[in-house]
Amino acid sequence: MLRQPRLDLPDLLYHVIIRGIDRNTIFHDDHDRRNFLDRFSNLLTQTNTERCAFVITPIISIY
Repeated sequence: MLRQPRLDLPDLLYHVIIRGIDRNTIFHDDHDRRNFLDRFSNLLTQTNTERCAFVITPIISIY
């Protein structure tokens, strides 16, 4: 089943989640995290998007 198009309206609040394929690690070290944060910051500035909060949490394997 195809996903429905997302709403893209001014002043709409979004909850964004990024997860690795098969829950694999996205950030392998601090350099990866810093690279993401720099790119994320630039994107927010370029698109004039307000960020309310964010967190980068490690995946803890239960296996």
